[in-house]
Amino acid sequence: MHYELKKIRPISDIARDLRAFCEEQGITQEFLAKACNLNQSQVSRLLDGKSKRLTKGMHSLCIYASIPMHLDGNYDPASDARLMGALRAAVQSSVARARQIERLMFILAES
Repeated sequence: MHYELKKIRPISDIARDLRAFCEEQGITQEFLAKACNLNQSQVSRLLDGKSKRLTKGMHSLCIYASIPMHLDGNYDPASDARLMGALRAAVQSSVARARQIERLMFILAES
């Protein structure tokens, strides 16, 4: 049987996404710990993002928050609701702002 090994995202990126999820949803570390059957101190350490590997606890948090753990070569930014929401908020129905953001994005893509 052939298993495709997927590359793990950087733990610091996963932790950042988990912290953002908690902030957006108004979820405390205590609530998250209880929901994932972990200790609050464990959740605190995991959210620090200083771990060297993807632990079982981090895996549980990612599943709870629907945070991807692996790099995905098929990522489509247009289907990323959070990204599109941020873009809409930045543009604010202004063609001029849209063109400015477009220029910034092309500059970022070149570097």
